[in-house]
Formats: sequence, structure tokens, C-alpha cells
Amino acid sequence: MFYDYDYDCDYGFDFYEKDEKHPKLVNAVIKGRVTEAKRIIEANKENSKVINQARKWTEVQEKCGYDKSWDWYDDTALISAARGGNFEIVKILLTAHADPTLQSCHSDDVYETAEQAASREIKNVDERIKVLLDYSSTPSYRVPWEKTAKNKAREILKLKSKLVAIVEVLKSSEAFWGKSTYSSAHHGARKKFTNKPTDEEELTKVVDNATEPQDVDKEDVNKLADAIEKLREKFKYEMPSKTVSAGKISAAAVRGGGASVGVQRRGARVGGVQGARVGGVHDDRVGVQSGSSSSGVLICPCGKAAAKACRKRKCQSCCPGPCDRHLKL
Repeated sequence: MFYDYDYDCDYGFDFYEKDEKHPKLVNAVIKGRVTEAKRIIEANKENSKVINQARKWTEVQEKCGYDKSWDWYDDTALISAARGGNFEIVKILLTAHADPTLQSCHSDDVYETAEQAASREIKNVDERIKVLLDYSSTPSYRVPWEKTAKNKAREILKLKSKLVAIVEVLKSSEAFWGKSTYSSAHHGARKKFTNKPTDEEELTKVVDNATEPQDVDKEDVNKLADAIEKLREKFKYEMPSKTVSAGKISAAAVRGGGASVGVQRRGARVGGVQGARVGGVHDDRVGVQSGSSSSGVLICPCGKAAAKACRKRKCQSCCPGPCDRHLKL
């Protein structure tokens, strides 16, 4: 449930029903359980409701004295598979006559079909590649350390190639569908799923002929891998430590409040608590050593952990800039 409300008013949110759970098929697709998704699809090939079902979720906008609410359809299995780059499941669903004209409202003010969802993900991947090639980094674009640069580069580029292939097969399939009267993301109109492809045989041929990309260009992989290596070298001080000494970080740092402090493999001890999460979030970007100046720990005047690369030697909240580490001009 999404709330947009006036913070000057004290309202409870228990008035509205909780959002529905995802249908079993959508849940299997979201969690990448391909075998389970195939089994559900195979058992319900003639059941359009199961193939096209989506949960209801409620958006609430509360003001002083009144409120507004909207009920939306979340992703269908086809939209979820397209969004996640699961080419195999997209093909199986299209063959089972999943309707590509249905829209979802997966997040606030975003209404999209499966093809539009995949297209938006392509833009997201392109933006990520651009950031990596520019050798700049923000928390949103951190690169996991557990994978080699080449493997990570290949993974990113292969996802993009799958998304491109998904957009192509969805566009081809849409030619065999008329837009249904209940395609809108607004909840309530999908009582019966009567929309059918205009030519089932030709649709099946088009989908069967679509092939999943097998590999990506080696030159592109090497170029992106080189950028990732340079990015890791630039931010090498952010590689995670294996342990954190007990009792060395201030209480304010443990409470965090958004401090960029991190740990922590399984078994690490923070403030004497095994497996604790610093600042409430498991963050693998920053390695924190014990908390004395002789051992290299920096503590911001506010009591939170400071970033080593910060010009002012402060945390995100206190840093006044200019600072490359906290991206402040």
C-alpha cells in the first residue's frame, strides 16, 4: 500500500484493507522459480484468469480533513517476466495466450504493458552502463565484490540483450491482439478475460521463432569489465571487512540513522552483538575497522561513522561539501 499524506495531520492507516498477495504464478515469476511457473502455466493453459491474474493494491493520499484512494492492478505474470528479463517465461506465457495489452501500475504513477516495462528496464540498464563507463559511482550503482569484473560485465550486458529480445517478441505478438476493454491498470474491470488473439496459429509461429540471445559481444564485455575494475580500484577502500571489533563504534553509529557504515559478513560482531546490522541496513559498500584513530576509524562529530574519502571527514548528513564521496557540489 502506498501512502501520500500531509505530515501535519495525525492519521492512522488501518482503515484500508491490506494489499492482496501476488497470485501464485506471479509470485513464482518474481522469485525466479522457473520450474514452478512452468508447472502452473501448463496446468492452466485454458484458464485465462490464472494466466492473466494480478493482485490489487491500494494507493492512498491523505490530507487534513479528507483522503483519496485508488485501487490498482499490479503486474501480471507476463509483465513481471518482461520486467525481470526472463525471456523463457515470456515465450511460454505468450504461447499460453497471456494478454500483452494489459497494463499494470507497479509503482506510483507508472502505468505500463509488458513491452513498456521491458523498454523501461532497458533504459535503466543503459543508465547503469553509462555510470560504470564514466567511472563514477553512487550507492544505487555499486558493483558487488563477490563477482569478477568480467562476469559482472557479462551479466549486465546479457540482461540488456534479453530485454531487447523480449521487447521484440512482445511487439510482434501485439499485432495478433486487439486492445481489451479491461486493459487499464485501474482495478475492477477484469471480471472475465474475454480478449483472445486474432490468429492463434500465426501467433504461436512468431513466438516459437523468437530466440534467446546466447552471448554478448566480447569487446563490449572487455570494455565494461575494464571500467568495473577501475571503479573498484577507485573505491577500493570500500571493500567489506571480514570483522568489526566489539564495542569500538559509538552507540550513535550503531543506531545509524542512515550512516554509511558497513560490515559484515556472517559472524561479525558490532557492539558485542553478533550479526548486527549497522544503521539498520546491511551495507556491503564500506569496511569499518575498530574505532580508535590509531586503527584508522573515522568518527564524525555527530557520533556517526565518517567516510574516509570525505574531504571534510564527516558523514553524509553533516558533510557541507564540496565532496566527491557524498556527491555534493
